[in-house]
Amino acid sequence: EWLIDNLTHTLRYEVTCPIDPDKPEELLALLKKLRLRVLNYKKTKSGDRMRLRWEARGSPKKQARLMEALYEMGMVENPKEGGRTRRTYVQDEEDPLDDFLNQAD
Repeated sequence: EWLIDNLTHTLRYEVTCPIDPDKPEELLALLKKLRLRVLNYKKTKSGDRMRLRWEARGSPKKQARLMEALYEMGMVENPKEGGRTRRTYVQDEEDPLDDFLNQAD
């Protein structure tokens, strides 16, 4: 049981949101807080939106905490089974990642 709980998984994530120069650093702070190892981090922009892509390595529990945090911030919809993609809910004027990080401190 201990071995299963402590296996690490590498999962790929992608978040699209309004352009905000602080957003990538805030997201990396969240990942660090959750003790997930970030691999292949990349950010791109298109028009007034930016896309953050990364792979995170960590236990399934830590990966689940990340998705719960993104859900609590209103950035993704309710969890789905089977590893399906979640729809994002972030509007242009919203900054749920910053709100979540400030609330957690």
